[in-house]
Amino acid sequence: SVAEYFFVFFIFYVRTLWPVSRMRASLANSAKNKSDKNAMMMTVSTYAVKVFYLFAKHFVGFFVNYLIFLGRVEHRGRDQMLLY
Repeated sequence: SVAEYFFVFFIFYVRTLWPVSRMRASLANSAKNKSDKNAMMMTVSTYAVKVFYLFAKHFVGFFVNYLIFLGRVEHRGRDQMLLY
């Protein structure tokens, strides 16, 4: 169904319904209360954390959902239990 495709692949289009992350807000305020060197370190470390979380969320969290949706693993089957 259309709703199933939406919630599997396009859920991030409704991201504006939730508030922005604290990481983005902390980067916006970094010029006010940090030196240039510390602000650059904050920016680099924040983007490193964001990349790690995106990778972990999709690979660890959603990967099994993608496999079930594509029919590669049977829902609540033995293969799904072995993945965990």
